[in-house]
Amino acid sequence: MAYFQKIYNWNRELKESLLIFLFGGLVQVTVEACMLEPEAPLQITFLIHGTFWVMLWKGSEYLAYRQEKIGLSWKEQPLKRLFITALVIFLYVIVVFLILYIVFFVGLLDYKIQNIFDYRYEFLSTLFTTIAINTFMHGRAFLMEWRQAAIDNEKLKTESVQAKFESLRNQVNPHFLFNSLNALSTLIYSDQDKADEFVQKLSLVYRYVIDHTNDEVVSLKTELEFLESYIYLVTIRFGKNLKVSYQHLDQVPEGLVPPVSLQLLLENCLKHNEVSNEYPLHIQIVYEDGYISVINNLNPLKNPKKDSTKLGINNLKDRYQYLTDLPVIVTHDQEYFTVKLPILKLS
Repeated sequence: MAYFQKIYNWNRELKESLLIFLFGGLVQVTVEACMLEPEAPLQITFLIHGTFWVMLWKGSEYLAYRQEKIGLSWKEQPLKRLFITALVIFLYVIVVFLILYIVFFVGLLDYKIQNIFDYRYEFLSTLFTTIAINTFMHGRAFLMEWRQAAIDNEKLKTESVQAKFESLRNQVNPHFLFNSLNALSTLIYSDQDKADEFVQKLSLVYRYVIDHTNDEVVSLKTELEFLESYIYLVTIRFGKNLKVSYQHLDQVPEGLVPPVSLQLLLENCLKHNEVSNEYPLHIQIVYEDGYISVINNLNPLKNPKKDSTKLGINNLKDRYQYLTDLPVIVTHDQEYFTVKLPILKLS
């Protein structure tokens, strides 16, 4: 649609029409000049066929434009567009041929109007010429629409992925940083060596987020290394009340996942469950059949936060939709909540 809206610039239209008129007239004059007995003076031939070409070319262009204006696009309704285009072209050629025959052949050359059927070969020639012109015009329209649709889709995908990742990053950082600094302040007085290690792990976490801000995917190995630093930090915060275990990670193949995806799932466990002496939280990270899963026992908060938007997992699902047809699988029962992320293959 955007392409056709640029067509009707009148200065350009006049220039194009003049060039088409000259080209069409000269082609026919050249053909007539090669004949032993031209049917009409070359000046008249030039005028008639130059006008024919302008009417056929610009008329075809306008018909393509009107079909776009009424919402009949190649992208959305290709078969209907093809049928209507063929019908409109046929009717348009008949009307143009009749009008120009009456104006030029009858008006200028005194031909008999009843002899119009003697020019059926000229009509067929006109029809085939128009079909060729329309094939070019509509083919160009189709290619332009396809190209623009591909550009728009890629742009939308890139912007959406970046926006969603930025949204996730902004959701994670403030609360996590606040809680980490509280844990660090306690360690500084109780265990300075552990405080130093805590700072190093914290720096690794934020370095990872900064380094992979613009990445759609990272290697699973890199994500798991980052997750180890994150788990260290939250374990310091919750102590023995939080347990994180691993299953079958030695069997994990090389693959890709969205950055910060596993960390988001662990944070989701901590955000929606109580972690205390009375209600310890056990998080399992499991590999099985091409999926990396995060499983936690359910300790629902007695007073869940009212500002919890529950966007994290939905956001992650949306990010995966741009990367693969494999779904993010979320299941839960009375005891466990499980999220399974597909491991993307290296291309």
